[in-house]
Amino acid sequence: MTGWQRGLVVRPVPLLAIMAVAIGGVRGARTLIMRSGVLDRWGVRDFGAVMAWFNLPVAIGIALSPMLGSLLAGVLGSWSLATVVLAVVVLAGSVLASRT
Repeated sequence: MTGWQRGLVVRPVPLLAIMAVAIGGVRGARTLIMRSGVLDRWGVRDFGAVMAWFNLPVAIGIALSPMLGSLLAGVLGSWSLATVVLAVVVLAGSVLASRT
């Protein structure tokens, strides 16, 4: 579960559990769709290398996000404000990605 979802829903705990399961399902579906797309377009010969390059930005984001999130919260002085700022950044990125 990403930070903005936790920021929106604090209680009740069952709702958090449902959101976590749904987000996990979406991430799993993304993996399967990406795998199928890579196989259809580039074949099996370079599958590992192509998947590695596709997953590199996600892996870097996962590795750096705890440090950068803490840094942002420290600069802004509030975890809630940091969550809102990150949600706006994600929304802007989604809008830009949908237009390309």
